[in-house]
Amino acid sequence: MSRPGDRAILAVRSVRPAEILGRAILPQVMLGVRHGVSLDEAAALGLDAGSVGARDVMVGADAVYAHLELVASRAPFERYVVELATSTTVGALGPVGLGLRAHADARHALAWFSRYQSLVNTLTVVDTLEIDGVGTYLEHRLGPPRPGSLLATEVALMTAIHLWRDLGPRDFRPRRVRIRRKDADAAIYETFAGAPVVTGADQGSFEFDAAALDHPLRGGDDELLKFLDEILEERRSVAARSPALILSVRRALMALLADGPPTLEAVARRLSMSGRTLQRRLAEDGVAFADVVDSVRSALARAYLEKADLSGSEIALMLGYTEQSSFSRAFRRWFGTSPAQFRARGARVEER
Repeated sequence: MSRPGDRAILAVRSVRPAEILGRAILPQVMLGVRHGVSLDEAAALGLDAGSVGARDVMVGADAVYAHLELVASRAPFERYVVELATSTTVGALGPVGLGLRAHADARHALAWFSRYQSLVNTLTVVDTLEIDGVGTYLEHRLGPPRPGSLLATEVALMTAIHLWRDLGPRDFRPRRVRIRRKDADAAIYETFAGAPVVTGADQGSFEFDAAALDHPLRGGDDELLKFLDEILEERRSVAARSPALILSVRRALMALLADGPPTLEAVARRLSMSGRTLQRRLAEDGVAFADVVDSVRSALARAYLEKADLSGSEIALMLGYTEQSSFSRAFRRWFGTSPAQFRARGARVEER
């Protein structure tokens, strides 16, 4: 019988390349400078500090792992990990991270993260088990166990421990931590985690008292959570039915729309290919660039109108339209009604 985490792994592998949200990696890059890896060196690996932190930019596994390997070759890696973990906030994960803060307890926050993790990170799948009063936070890291992958497990686990303390009880301590790298300096991690650390494990994980799952978090905002859930569920449904290239194009468009009408060339540059190549590859998938733009705009327009307190002109600008009238015409074509009528209809439904 497969576990939920196993099914999630299969789902991620089937529709997504191995990548992670750039803004979540930006602290890794910036801290790397203090540990011997310059910004120019990071950029040469594919982690340009000027672009990875832009909204919705995703970066590939090879770049992330190569950077960690370079850091480890120049500085005590365990100290770098602890410093990186403690400087990380849930905001680095965008709406998915904000949703963690909006939950009232860790149990529901972790379930939320498992549901939406693939929108920000497909290098791993997180699973939480609970047996006889003991909880286990498991990391299923995808891909071959290259050195950078082993190092990334340590970053992920120590960061998870730090964020649990940041959101919930400051004195949270796991019972035991398991990391995959055999030659890690476990003593440094034991001091940080406040628990024994086992090296050379098959899988990264940490055990904890299951009662911590129901401990109140310092956040808790049902209204914000509802808003984020609607937005992320739409993105998740799109991701589930989109080929990898189309999904990458959609993400690039989301980052570019606020700057004006998106062009094929601008999207292609974000994906490190020529406009001609992007057009050809989209055609091979049976999709036109204009149709992808239309799809992204319509999905965002509906979300903005249903859940955000934004004017029509503000939404038009956020969707890359230079004139509100152009947005209104497009919206009527998508939904058969005007933006104002759509919003009013949604408000009447809410009142019932």
